[in-house]
Amino acid sequence: MITSKKDILLATTLKYDEQADKFSRFLLPHPLSVCYKINQKCNFSCSHCIASGSAHGYEGLPTEKAKLIIEKIKESGVIRLDITGGEPYLRDDIDELLEHATGIGLEVVITTNGSLLTDRNITTLKKLGLLVQLSIDGEKTINDQLRGEGSFDSTIAAITRLKAANVPVRINSTIQKANIDQINNILGIASRIGVNNVYFIIACAQGRASERRNDVCLSAQQENGVREKALTLRLRSDINV
Repeated sequence: MITSKKDILLATTLKYDEQADKFSRFLLPHPLSVCYKINQKCNFSCSHCIASGSAHGYEGLPTEKAKLIIEKIKESGVIRLDITGGEPYLRDDIDELLEHATGIGLEVVITTNGSLLTDRNITTLKKLGLLVQLSIDGEKTINDQLRGEGSFDSTIAAITRLKAANVPVRINSTIQKANIDQINNILGIASRIGVNNVYFIIACAQGRASERRNDVCLSAQQENGVREKALTLRLRSDINV
């Protein structure tokens, strides 16, 4: 079993493709990273949300059962746990769950819209040394069109508070038809507010996005263009893309 990043190469095997007569890909005995959708309830209602998060969404398992899920994830050999939603900070027990996950040895990341963060939450994040992922999908007008009125300002405010507390932050950007031309702007925003890590995600036809796939999802050619642009920016930008 892989118990640390140092074990990854030791546990990796190669799959041989007989038809192509070559080794085609690396195989691992279990996933290294897992996303745990801790709830579906959300105070935002983003048009492309793969979780279909909403104010009426599922609130998630009770605390002890959620802890059990986290323990099972750890026992399976997973190293990194990404806590997502919905909006995780709609759970009153989220700090307790984060402490439990880190306490059993998981490397934890939390994805949030940032609008509900309290000083107590930020203190917990700092104490545990967690990376916080927040979403910005373009300049204010485009971002608020996709994520709701006021979402841009609330996210910037949350990032400012987290950075002031020395909590590491990464910007997640979901690239879709409406903001495919915003990639450079997103990096510009990150630079202005002092965020050194940006992660571009290509919108997929799940959740609410599946209902609007023709308006949301990129063509194969557009997806390849985004990947090529991200690679170029990774090589040329001071920001980690």
